[in-house]
Amino acid sequence: MFYTNRRASIEDSTVQGVHGTRIGIAQSKDGKKWKYLDTCVINYHPNSGYTHWAPDIIQEKDTYHMYLTYVPGTFKDWNHPRVIVHLSSKDLRNWDYQSTLPLVNQKVIDAAVYKINDTLYRLWYNNEKDGKSIWYADSRDLYHWQDKGLAIKAREKVPRFFTGRKNIL
Repeated sequence: MFYTNRRASIEDSTVQGVHGTRIGIAQSKDGKKWKYLDTCVINYHPNSGYTHWAPDIIQEKDTYHMYLTYVPGTFKDWNHPRVIVHLSSKDLRNWDYQSTLPLVNQKVIDAAVYKINDTLYRLWYNNEKDGKSIWYADSRDLYHWQDKGLAIKAREKVPRFFTGRKNIL
């Protein structure tokens, strides 16, 4: 399992607990008991205090491809750029930068990639400037992407109903 770490020890009440994070790796034999292995070695951090979020990984032949939200710093609010980068790996631990995806703007997060067929891959992502609508891009080779636009329009306001600690939405 690859996951977004959190800095739970941060006493700051802003969003700093989710910035400055790395991608963790955990392993399970049964899906019930998990063992922490390490964090990914991601060879892309052009800014100090960088943040890695929300990895999605797809395997094509002998290469793994990670699509990752990259934030160029550790911030106290959400008013900063976020882009999706493409990384590749042969061993799932060491990741090399390939490109920054040419998406609609620099406020995009949460990539999800799927192989549609033998000649087409689709990437869905959250466009924060469009009210957190879901947009998409297509690729024939996992390296060159073309933004296609809106896939699912965000609702104006999403109601949330809570009973105790359990979210029933």
